[in-house]
Amino acid sequence: MKDLEEELQGSVLGNVVRETKNIAEEMEKVSDPPVFNELCDLRPRMTWPTLEDCRDFFKFKAIKQKFSFRQHRNDKVRYILLCKDEECKWTITAIIARDGHTFILRKYNDEHTCETNEKNKYCQATSPWVAKHFQDKVRDHPNYKPKDLEADMFTKFGVEISYWTAWSARTLILENLNGNYEEGFALVTELCRQIKKDNPGSIAECSLL
Repeated sequence: MKDLEEELQGSVLGNVVRETKNIAEEMEKVSDPPVFNELCDLRPRMTWPTLEDCRDFFKFKAIKQKFSFRQHRNDKVRYILLCKDEECKWTITAIIARDGHTFILRKYNDEHTCETNEKNKYCQATSPWVAKHFQDKVRDHPNYKPKDLEADMFTKFGVEISYWTAWSARTLILENLNGNYEEGFALVTELCRQIKKDNPGSIAECSLL
């Protein structure tokens, strides 16, 4: 019996544990919120470690300064943004550096000639963005509700989000922290199948209540 347990730990269970650990590590990488200057000021030749950092910076800037932008170009070598108001002259262009990952601010016009529109001024405050910035809060407060998230977004950023956005963000956070239920159940089912396959005559059952 002991040898059987050790074999399972070294094969099926070991694979499940490693897979779960890898998923958790990847989630942790993408869920950490970036740290920016509160004013989000631009300066010539400003740099970001990666394109994702560059994107996060301008989302944060748009939310803090209450404007919306549209992506004119968004690929691995160039990131160009324009104001959502087509008459506005605000624009930025960032390009990839020679190291293959750093993005450099090549040119910009940081002056808006448009007026803030109540309908679109918070377009960048999407549920994934909100989830990034409030994961620690939800982790530390298990009873944290969508309405609490709404209130804290307004307190911290002066941004009003819908209940749906708050609910969706909280759901993303819980999946990052606890894993996706469907994927978890699939792993359990696969574990039972592998036990029966590798150890004929053994009994393994799972029940989803």
